[in-house]
Amino acid sequence: MKHKKLLSGIIGLFIVAAMSFCSQKKDNASTTENKQSYSNPDGINPNGSSELAILMRGLTQKAEETHQALKNKSDIPPLWADSKQILTAKPTDSNLNKTLFDPFAKHYLNTLQNLYDSPENERITNFNIMVNGCITCHENFCHGPIKRIRKLLLAEIE
Repeated sequence: MKHKKLLSGIIGLFIVAAMSFCSQKKDNASTTENKQSYSNPDGINPNGSSELAILMRGLTQKAEETHQALKNKSDIPPLWADSKQILTAKPTDSNLNKTLFDPFAKHYLNTLQNLYDSPENERITNFNIMVNGCITCHENFCHGPIKRIRKLLLAEIE
């Protein structure tokens, strides 16, 4: 009888411990998921999504739309108003050297404006100048998206 009570107690203790462990594991998984979604909400940037990273993704999307429009010989989308935020958006790396970065950002803004100011027959050339500026900047600061940026280049039409 004593052995049955002892065995029942051990089994009960084991069940309680197992349930506690499973519950704790679930809580830890939930905390990890929350931390993951906070530091990497879109699953793209392993370092988290800063204002600049989010802005760059938006600018890339707009460049892809412009690429398609130029390729299809259709009207390009309106000038990207939020592009000027490139000078003020908070970067992922807080140690980013703004004295080196800002000239690249200003060059981007100038080439973007040139694209919109240019006649239709010069737009592909000016688009490629802008894209090459993006590649040059990313060769110095954030190498990750270079492959995607290179895909934006268009063949010149003669």
